[in-house]
Amino acid sequence: MRNKFVAHAVNNFEHAVVVAYLADSAFERRNISRLGQMHAEILPVSEDRLLDLVGLCKRFVIHINRRLRAALSDVERELRALGLDEVYAMPDLAPPEIDLARVAKRRR
Repeated sequence: MRNKFVAHAVNNFEHAVVVAYLADSAFERRNISRLGQMHAEILPVSEDRLLDLVGLCKRFVIHINRRLRAALSDVERELRALGLDEVYAMPDLAPPEIDLARVAKRRR
């Protein structure tokens, strides 16, 4: 599949997978809320290099989780400072909408 929003593989070492995000909750009817893609690459590496890469990824995840906890703590402080009334008065966060008029235009 290829269009303006979904990539295509150009060689045997990579591929793209189309993903549909499903909404299914008590607050909205079941539907596909948006589409996306995941890009994957195949790395021709030795087992030792692969283990090094796995170790690096684990350290990176620990670092990201530490930063995420700090950011969530900051957000919690900001929300507490605002108060419940002001927080609940905030507009709902909605996913970005795709401009369908632009999809129909040809690529250059």
